[in-house]
Amino acid sequence: MLALALLAVASLALIAGCGSGDSTESLTKSLFQKKANLICNAASTEQYEKAALYIKTHPNAKEAELIEPAGIPPLEKELEELKGLSAPSDFQEQLDGFFTEFEKGLEKLKAEPQLALSPQDNPFEKANNLAKKYKLGDCSDTP
Repeated sequence: MLALALLAVASLALIAGCGSGDSTESLTKSLFQKKANLICNAASTEQYEKAALYIKTHPNAKEAELIEPAGIPPLEKELEELKGLSAPSDFQEQLDGFFTEFEKGLEKLKAEPQLALSPQDNPFEKANNLAKKYKLGDCSDTP
C-alpha cells in the first residue's frame, strides 16, 4: 500500500514537472484528467493509511468511527488540490459543477459520517457521476 502511495506521489511530481513552468498557464484537458486521477488515487491511499494507523491505536474501533479521522481529511485535501489545478477554460464550467457536488457530498458526510458506509446513500453519488462523465478516473469512486 505504501509503495502504491509513493508511486502515485512520484507520478504526480513527474507530471507536475511537465510544461513551461508558468503556473498561470492552464493544463490541457487530458493532462488535467491525468493529474486529477493521481490526486484522487493519492487521497484514497491516504484514507487507507490513516485508517490503518487509527486501528492500531484504537483496535476495537467500529468501521463508522474511522470516517472522521481517516476518511474526511483526505477528501478535503483532494478537493483543495483539484481546485488548485489550472483547468482549460472550456472545461472549467463543467468542473465547477463537479466541485459543487463534491462539496455538497463532503458537507453531508461531515454531518452524517455513517453515510460513507452505505452505497445506496452515498453523498458523493452526483459528484461521482460527473467525474465519470468528465473522465476523472479515481475521482468517480468517492468514498
